[in-house]
Amino acid sequence: MRVARTRCSSMHSLLLAFSLFLATVAQGGGSPAQSAALDHLLQLAASSTCTQSGQIVCNRACDQLAMCQPNDQGGFEEVALERCSAGTRCSAELHRCADRPTACGASTEGGIACHGAGRFPDPLNCSVYHDCSQEGAVSTPGACDPGYAYNALTGDCSYRTTDSVCTDGPTPPCIREGQSGAVPTNPNLYYVCTNNDNILVPDLYKCGNGLVYDPGTNSCVDSTSTTTPVTRT
Repeated sequence: MRVARTRCSSMHSLLLAFSLFLATVAQGGGSPAQSAALDHLLQLAASSTCTQSGQIVCNRACDQLAMCQPNDQGGFEEVALERCSAGTRCSAELHRCADRPTACGASTEGGIACHGAGRFPDPLNCSVYHDCSQEGAVSTPGACDPGYAYNALTGDCSYRTTDSVCTDGPTPPCIREGQSGAVPTNPNLYYVCTNNDNILVPDLYKCGNGLVYDPGTNSCVDSTSTTTPVTRT
């Protein structure tokens, strides 16, 4: 079977290409070909999911599994591994196509469901946070400055995007419905993976004052009485 390859340029490569086009296109002097090329680069930047070699990713349609490999432009290309059959969905976490809901396609761009008032980290994007006015509302998203990430313990953007909150994720990836655990950077917060139209989405909750989430009992307990670790393993 022939292996399909799709170019997936890194942001550094795209910025270099942008510098060659932006001056003329922004002034309206670019040719149709230049405008088309710039539009194509923007689409690549928007669709790129590769961040490191060997990473397993899914396409936007969640019907194909691929591995990221370095290309000759300083970025990555996606090498197709498996095309999902009918009734299955791509799962980057399981490294295969699965016949059950997966996290592929999950998005928090429009806000998250508020299960309490306060500020919550984005469960998928380390540089985004959400302000909830009350339970039952939809959050108002906010973003940290470039290079910084949200710190759920201090409530500010004091982490760097090179810290584990970004490299490992704000919350562990959802693999099964009902999966739950403490938010690693603040165990007073916890997530529960719910099924939303075959997409597993981590909903965030907050324990009461002085309590932390204990995944061993699926409950909020005093911090001195947890039965299992509340941090990522």
